[in-house]
Amino acid sequence: MKMRSAFGGLVLATAILLSAPALAVPIAAVDVANAANSDNGQTQTQGWEFKANAPIYVTALGIFDGGADGLVDPHTVGLWTDSAVLLASLTVPEGTGTTKVGNFRYVDLAAPVLLAAGQNYVIGALYLGTRDGGTLDPDPADRDMFISIGNSPARTFAPEIEFIDPRISSQQTSGLLFPTVQSLHGFDAILGPNFLFTAAQQVPEPPTFALFGAALLGLALSYRARTRC
Repeated sequence: MKMRSAFGGLVLATAILLSAPALAVPIAAVDVANAANSDNGQTQTQGWEFKANAPIYVTALGIFDGGADGLVDPHTVGLWTDSAVLLASLTVPEGTGTTKVGNFRYVDLAAPVLLAAGQNYVIGALYLGTRDGGTLDPDPADRDMFISIGNSPARTFAPEIEFIDPRISSQQTSGLLFPTVQSLHGFDAILGPNFLFTAAQQVPEPPTFALFGAALLGLALSYRARTRC
């Protein structure tokens, strides 16, 4: 009797496990050394264009935290198609209260955003370069900086991501804008905004898992009934 109960419990546990969705750990689109080295002093949307080499789900948007000591300002971060269609946006608040992965701080999206393989996209973040009546704060410590990379520090993009070029918005404004212009400041890259993603893998739909689990449970009950006869 104990063996039959154990068998039924094992099958039921297997069915429950199979009915649960597989969880993937999100990874960062790019990782950089902890050495913020640029701030052009403009209130402007700045970021970079990239191509998705494989279908991916973007799960969070983030911003570089130079020194890993918290953000000075809140930053609105946006993700667009290369034709300026906004796919997602959110605000990463100042301070240290957000999720830190590597040298970036992230906020999760309400729902993942699917990016298609072979398509170009743009990520950008609003940087606040001015203070008190529009004057530039002379102390760089009072502003969040970003990475503008020449040959160093090292940058490592995930294999699913191909960097295209740095981007800035054509207007200087306190609102988030699509960064239309390839950087005019001579930056090789503007790696302030970033994102987390998971691979868009083909997995069985939840109803398929449920049916499979029900079939296993049915077999267990049938086996138990036969052994009682």
